[in-house]
Amino acid sequence: MWKYRVMKRVFDCEEFYGIYEVFYNKKGEIKSHSTEPVEPHGNTLEELKQDIEWMLEATKKEVLDYDHIVFYEDDLYEDEDVDVL
Repeated sequence: MWKYRVMKRVFDCEEFYGIYEVFYNKKGEIKSHSTEPVEPHGNTLEELKQDIEWMLEATKKEVLDYDHIVFYEDDLYEDEDVDVL
């Protein structure tokens, strides 16, 4: 599963904020994230609006510190049946 999350990065003692895709394991722990901030997009105007709404929801959650995220293992196994969302 993935969600948009706001992350803070520091470059040359300046803080920058962006929205990133964050991927979670089944336990809800972070297993990875995009390396660059994402831009809103969609194949239709409605999809674009939905993407922007998801990004706005991300601003209501705790800001993650890009350089201090603890990553966890993916808890899926090759022989495990998983429903793809």
